[in-house]
Amino acid sequence: MTTSRTTEGTPSRCPTCGKSVWIGPQSDFGDAACPHCGQLLWIDRAPLDANRALSELGVQIETDDDGQVRRATFRGADYDDSTIPKIALLDVDEIDGSETTITVAGVRRLRALLPTTNVVH
Repeated sequence: MTTSRTTEGTPSRCPTCGKSVWIGPQSDFGDAACPHCGQLLWIDRAPLDANRALSELGVQIETDDDGQVRRATFRGADYDDSTIPKIALLDVDEIDGSETTITVAGVRRLRALLPTTNVVH
């Protein structure tokens, strides 16, 4: 059984199929299945808590037909330089923070943390 696509959970990459995944634990043991290939994945609960907090802020996620996260859009004053460590956990092609209060220095920091991600500001 594979998990459904969700923005709740931990952004990660499956070591078997290599696709980006957002996974949440299916049991108290901290494991979940990759939604693409079904491979059992183990989850560190500390990042799960950080990413749950991020999803509660209302991040909008766009996925491709395979369910791979491609774009994350942030809007509003809740997103500022203090949220960069949480945003930097994302493994996506593009992050849109154009409608946030993230400063130019914050955008530079985010780009340095995610050099392969297109950060729009």
